[in-house]
This record gives sequence, structure tokens and C-alpha cells, in this order.
Amino acid sequence: MEILTGHGTLIFGNHCHNNINIMEKKYQITSYQLVYASGGRDTVKLFMPVMVDDLEKYRNSIRATHDCIGVNLTYTELP
Repeated sequence: MEILTGHGTLIFGNHCHNNINIMEKKYQITSYQLVYASGGRDTVKLFMPVMVDDLEKYRNSIRATHDCIGVNLTYTELP
């Protein structure tokens, strides 16, 4: 099986070309703080951590959902 990436070609099995890691960085989000235009802030502690590949995409979705001007994330970068 072969996967083409923007950085090169990887072949699964015993052979690997260009030593490229195709795994995206993963993040585990445990809480976030909503920042409102009025200056108010709400902190949300997640009951179950959320795994995401793209912090900004997640931040933007939370911002749109809660109609706030900013979102501060508490997260851990996973290996």
C-alpha cells in the first residue's frame, strides 16, 4: 500500500522512502475559556477530553457556537 503526501511517498511494510511521518499531531483538549466582548469570561471543564488534529479549527468552531470573541484552550500535545 502506498500513500502520497505533499512531502513524498511512503510505503507501508518493511520499506519506507524519505522517512516521512504522515501522522498528524494530535491534541487532547481538557477545558477552554470563552472570552466575551463585554469582558466576561466563562471556563468550561470538559467531562471527557476531546481529541483534535487542528487546534484552530476547534477553536473557531467553539467561538462560532458560543458567539464569543476568543477561546483559550487547555490542551496537551500527544506524541
